[in-house]
Amino acid sequence: MKLTDVIRPGLMISNADPESRKVEGQTLKVLDQAIELGFFEAYQTVEVPYSAERQGIAERLRANRLSLTYCLARVLNENKFFLSALDEDSRSRSVEGIIPHLDDATEQGADAVAIISGPAEPDEAQRTAQLKQFEKSMLELCEAANKRQLKVVVEPLDTKAHKKKAVGLSCEAAEMCRRVRKGTQNMYLCLDTSHMILNGEDVIAEVAAAMDCMDEFHICNPVLKKDDPKFGDTHIKFGEPGQIDLEQIGKIFAKCVEIEYFTTARRPKMFLEVKNQSDEVINLIKYCRQTMLNAWEIACSKYKAGVK
Repeated sequence: MKLTDVIRPGLMISNADPESRKVEGQTLKVLDQAIELGFFEAYQTVEVPYSAERQGIAERLRANRLSLTYCLARVLNENKFFLSALDEDSRSRSVEGIIPHLDDATEQGADAVAIISGPAEPDEAQRTAQLKQFEKSMLELCEAANKRQLKVVVEPLDTKAHKKKAVGLSCEAAEMCRRVRKGTQNMYLCLDTSHMILNGEDVIAEVAAAMDCMDEFHICNPVLKKDDPKFGDTHIKFGEPGQIDLEQIGKIFAKCVEIEYFTTARRPKMFLEVKNQSDEVINLIKYCRQTMLNAWEIACSKYKAGVK
């Protein structure tokens, strides 16, 4: 069994080339480089502010039968659109502010938009109130996205360690997703190993509990030493000083097969989240591909992934 039998390998263009959104045509250029390798089936970009480029990306996606998630995290952060704001006017304005970007996602051929919450209140009672506000925002945003045939994918970030967002615990996000789905079916989750580890969660247990809600899975390497300049969710390559190396990715792959998250029927989108610091873009793309393939070899040879 091949890795691509049980997952759709994904590439984050915004990590392969973090500044691509600032140069018209650059996101499309990176996409073309990745398509030429013939491995990745799913992609994620941040916002692309150029209509002609968005249309070009959509054409490539259609021609190659690829899926795309249009990530709005930077739009939310930079505009202070806090979908979990306790102030109702602020929350409502945030929803209204993000809705036009759904049209950009549609023009780019995306099937999903990625969303995060706003900053967590330090008081836990207030953070609980923020969860209710975010859920209200999701009902409104999912309704707008549904009209555009888009999924809304929420990524829980850590609540207290580094990113400190209101929606951070996987179990809370999964419960919210199930409630929202009673009104609209297009809310999903993206779980990320970095945020789960920073929250003190067990990665496989959380994936097993939430996989009925999941549209994406990100494997990212967090740094837990607070005095390290790379502390937190900084998207470093795998290995020291982080918590996840190649061996552990292989074990995660094998466990995901064991819990039947990675299956031939499900084939979830799976991304390695590694930010390019100084490599040529094509080298970072190849690093992600080879890391996935090497980890799968470990999963199969050492952990007997897929062997009944």
